Amino acid sequence: MHFTEFDQAKFDEFKKVVENLNQSIDIVTWGGDLLTHDDGFTFLQQTRELFRDIPIVCVLGNHDVYGDPVLYKPVKKKKRPFLISLLHRDHVYESSELRMKLREIGVTLLENENHEIQIRGSNIFFHGVKQPESSIPHTKPEGLQLDDEKLNILMVHRPDMREKMVEGFDLLVGGHTHGGQLSFPYIGAQVSNCQLSATTVSGHYRLGNTQWIVNNGFNSTQNTRVRLDCPRQISLLRIEEGIPGDLEEIQFKF
Repeated sequence: MHFTEFDQAKFDEFKKVVENLNQSIDIVTWGGDLLTHDDGFTFLQQTRELFRDIPIVCVLGNHDVYGDPVLYKPVKKKKRPFLISLLHRDHVYESSELRMKLREIGVTLLENENHEIQIRGSNIFFHGVKQPESSIPHTKPEGLQLDDEKLNILMVHRPDMREKMVEGFDLLVGGHTHGGQLSFPYIGAQVSNCQLSATTVSGHYRLGNTQWIVNNGFNSTQNTRVRLDCPRQISLLRIEEGIPGDLEEIQFKF
């Protein structure tokens, strides 16, 4: 199960979905932008308890590393035009505290690291890319060591990795795009929030031999408070051996 960009205000809705799926979930991959409210650490604990003993592997997102330097202190809000204020929220926590809390509750945080988990008799390598401070990395981080004998899954927040970055991975799971946030009838999404083309901001794609899952996120208020024709999403992935069918190639802006 993969999800990203979570909104604590929707926790009850999220809980109902998870409770219906719990028997089918072997592992949870959490794709970043974890907290949106001042009581976010309580939410982390509730989420960990919701999944009981199911392993959770996560990466951080841009909202997680650009947190306010003083944990849970009121952030001085900037005066913005009304329309901009509808589309923006301030950060309310400090990322080092978030890292510590994740480890305390038993969530595996990957920042340019690998983590091997055995699922139904198969060993799977999860590789997590550290959310960069300014832009996407241009080379594969040294900490990500592929094992050609195992399934290699690359976890990122921003899914705008070029082919040389994902070469050798079987699957990439990401988010950040919010599904385009505003997807208009007949013309689709117009923005991607990253270097992906707006035509491939949500769904199942490929780049070379790597399959991509780009998730809409489960948020409604983080960063942007409006959604149009790109509903909140949880991805329940079923991984099977074999050759995938025809997939559209992921597209970039350049």
